[in-house]
Amino acid sequence: MVTWRPLLLLAALISISASAQQALQAPGLVPGAQFGAALAGSASCTGSGVESVAVGAPHGTPDAPGPGAVVRFNGAALGSTEWTYLRTVASPTGLDGDRFGASLDVNFCEFTGWLVGAPGAGQAFHYRGSLSGSGERTRLDGASAGTGSEFGHSVSGTGGSLVVGAPGAAAGAGRVLTFPEYGTGPGPAVVAPQQTLTPSHTADRRFGASLDASDGDTVLPGGFNRRRLYVGAPDGVAGAVYVFVMTGQPSTVTWTEVARIVGPPGFGTALSSNGRLLAVSSPQTNEVYVYEESPAGTWTNSQILAAPPSVPTGQFGADGVALLPAGGAAYHIIASAPSAPHGPVAFLSSDMSPQTLPFYAASPSPNYGMVASWSVNTFRFAVGDPAAGGTGAAWTGDASLLPVASEPPPSQTALAVRAVPLPANQTVTLRVTTAEPARLLVADALGRTVWQGAAAGSADLVLDTSHWATGVYLVRMDTDHERATGRIVIAR
Repeated sequence: MVTWRPLLLLAALISISASAQQALQAPGLVPGAQFGAALAGSASCTGSGVESVAVGAPHGTPDAPGPGAVVRFNGAALGSTEWTYLRTVASPTGLDGDRFGASLDVNFCEFTGWLVGAPGAGQAFHYRGSLSGSGERTRLDGASAGTGSEFGHSVSGTGGSLVVGAPGAAAGAGRVLTFPEYGTGPGPAVVAPQQTLTPSHTADRRFGASLDASDGDTVLPGGFNRRRLYVGAPDGVAGAVYVFVMTGQPSTVTWTEVARIVGPPGFGTALSSNGRLLAVSSPQTNEVYVYEESPAGTWTNSQILAAPPSVPTGQFGADGVALLPAGGAAYHIIASAPSAPHGPVAFLSSDMSPQTLPFYAASPSPNYGMVASWSVNTFRFAVGDPAAGGTGAAWTGDASLLPVASEPPPSQTALAVRAVPLPANQTVTLRVTTAEPARLLVADALGRTVWQGAAAGSADLVLDTSHWATGVYLVRMDTDHERATGRIVIAR
């Protein structure tokens, strides 16, 4: 159970200085190391406040081939931003271009160790306890995913189960392989998969491109326990996120699909979950979608968070999205924006009403934006730029890294249109706000008009979509002076 301290919340409102974040110094980086391409951190579960953070350096560029590495830092106590270099863990594959360190996960309370992906070699590794070259290491066998599967592109761990994405498997349809956490002994050992998860809709491509696992707040009907696994499939006409729940004991874990959430193209590129909430990025639309699981087993879109105007299209959330509780009903959502003027964008939401905190106050590099965060005893952030200085760079700090208002938030126009639910099945409601008469139009993916209407003031317009094809539809609302857009997603 996380204990939130008022100090951590107040820090978000205080201007920060350059000392609020610490550059992580890793000796011996070689050109093309891509240090900062993946980040993961965790605190101990003993209440000591000692934390660890790992930074991937997957290397293996065409100009500088070589195996990847993971760099570990240690020793940041509660309230401190001081981190100490501990060690560099070389890739156990030894293969050029293995991209070891391209994906990372760590949680000492959940699966007692570290997960590291090497998608260039189609491999992934579990380090129990210590992340070191001589520590207990298990290789997770992804051979069944086939050549070119990118097994190791994404990794996630949850109590009793280790999960690895292979989005290139089966000619790009994608697969996810799950493995038991327990019972290997000193490495190097090889563990076979327990289960292979596949997309239930053939149109969903790159299944396994993103992964996250968390507890739910409630037990699902039929006795399913609280564990949830979210799998992104961002490619295709529409993107999708699959929801699985875990049953069985640690030695006999089974994951069962319980929901499929459909969104616009790119939906599912990155995702993050925490309790009943799920945040999903769609870089192609420069939006982050927030879902609430209520009632149990039903995920409803509660917010759509749009990138500020200075964030280039295609970047918002492309390199990560993080969702963290902020006390009570409030939570933070941080989305990557690597070429924006100040780096990642943060939103503070309370009672489902977002307040925008636009940007980090200082950007130490041009592509500062790869984002990760974690919370066990503290509230931490890590940000990377794998292209900085030819070798990459990463920074970390505590809650004072939360953004301050370094540019005005996007204007809150009186013109707005939003479709609910998202996705829809038989009917959809357009929630319209306009101060003057407005014309509305809904078009399909080919630009063909499927519905037209009009509104003035605040109104809810109910559309019968039972005869519409599945897919994504653009909603456009025009007045004589302004335009607003939205999206309808039909899934059956």
